[in-house]
Amino acid sequence: MKRLSATQRRQTEKRLARALRDRDSYCLGERQFMWPASETLASVEADVSRLSRTHRVSWRTFHRLDARLPSLRLCLRIQNIVNRAIARLRQSSSHTALESAGALISWLVKIDYPILAKLGHVNGAVATEIGEQIRSHAQLRREKEREAARNRKRRERARKKL
Repeated sequence: MKRLSATQRRQTEKRLARALRDRDSYCLGERQFMWPASETLASVEADVSRLSRTHRVSWRTFHRLDARLPSLRLCLRIQNIVNRAIARLRQSSSHTALESAGALISWLVKIDYPILAKLGHVNGAVATEIGEQIRSHAQLRREKEREAARNRKRRERARKKL
């Protein structure tokens, strides 16, 4: 991944800090309850990817970046969102709450969030949703690996022909 200039790095850090501060309100409140949208979570992931200069962002990437930039408090803020989501799902076991939490659950599966099992203990519907997300993410990962192997094999065959 391309190295960022100092200005680009500062801009990305500020954007990520602003995004995380804005996200502190997620999963709070009784009347105005908001779940993070998939676009919001993707933008946070993209900023973390740019700052850490890696293509695949995992929970370990968040920890490393948190150690490098402690002022952002990345891990703490994400854990707070997850804890509030758990509390909210325990309060409301409706199907609409589970659908709204789908983007967050999918994103947590994608980054290999370690305490996903804690989220699964909320109720059976949440555990089922997490299981489905884990299976679909694993299948997507296998498909990407197979495609990469096919492309690698094609390149090898093309080199042998020359």
